[in-house]
Amino acid sequence: MMTLTVARVALAEAVKVLDLTKANCPEPFMRTVKELATMKEGVLKVMFIEPQCLYMIIHAARMLNCKILENKNENGVFVLTIQKKG
Repeated sequence: MMTLTVARVALAEAVKVLDLTKANCPEPFMRTVKELATMKEGVLKVMFIEPQCLYMIIHAARMLNCKILENKNENGVFVLTIQKKG
């Protein structure tokens, strides 16, 4: 149990957050893909409100060999947590 807690703390420190809740489609998609393409590795948390961008971002992340760690909707705000390994 303690190992899991340590892993979560280490992961939380390495998360980069993109708050794109004020951006219109396709900007959340374009900025997320740009960030993932330039990252060597790490975790990216993206927040946006444009439902059209959800599957576009998921598909692009998978094409970039990234893993979706979290996919949820919090009161109309989509939250994707994406991991990229180097």
